Amino acid sequence: MLQSDNALECVEITLAADISKRSTEFLAAICYHHYHGKVEDKAFEILEHRGITFEADERDFVNTLLMTLLKKQRSVCTIKGAVNALAGMKNDQLFEILANLLPQDLNVFFPMNIPNALAKLGDPRAIPLLISVIEEPVQSKNNDNDSSDDFLTLGIGRSSALVVKCCLALSPFIDDQKVKNCLINALNQEETHEACLAVLAVCMNEQKYLDELEKILADGNTFDYRIADYLQKNVGQRPEIEKLLMFNEDIQTKRVNNKNVNDN
Repeated sequence: MLQSDNALECVEITLAADISKRSTEFLAAICYHHYHGKVEDKAFEILEHRGITFEADERDFVNTLLMTLLKKQRSVCTIKGAVNALAGMKNDQLFEILANLLPQDLNVFFPMNIPNALAKLGDPRAIPLLISVIEEPVQSKNNDNDSSDDFLTLGIGRSSALVVKCCLALSPFIDDQKVKNCLINALNQEETHEACLAVLAVCMNEQKYLDELEKILADGNTFDYRIADYLQKNVGQRPEIEKLLMFNEDIQTKRVNNKNVNDN
């Protein structure tokens, strides 16, 4: 079974060590048949690594396989894995694909993480796209429609989630004045306040943003999981970030302990 620990070991060791085209094709097949979890994630990771480090012909082969996966995908997870790998490879055709996918990244439980891919790709053409989502969030669908499809797509809460991801995705473009202005203006909106603080705290050498993040925790709140994840990925940028994450974890631990005491 490709879901087993043995399968993961096979991908991590055997297939990773085998740099033949046949091995690369097998990795792509694992991604296409959508084996959730660590096996699929590792297969995409290895494909991305090959697409970056192999010689030109082999890189082109990996690129073709990943683009084919995008065209013939059978799941959102395949899209997410393929665009993330292609972004790491700096694929020159990817931006247009991501631009088209961004408004469709609306699934509640299975996001494609298109803002993340735009950030990873680093193409400055992403700036107006991301800003437009932040400044003019997607409107929710008619709340009277209770179809199963609408249950999986964007409502007001999910719109906020996409906006938050777009705020975080502006991080690589912080040197652009339009990006700075957008983030500073979005501090005034409740749904984007914490995400913008996090980006500004990581990217700008201004203590006030770190102080504002600390105040959130001092008031007894914890960071949104997306904000905590972003800070964790950028923990090396400023020494204060690690302290904030430890503070956040302490609050979460105390909450769990208090809940357990109350339950008993």
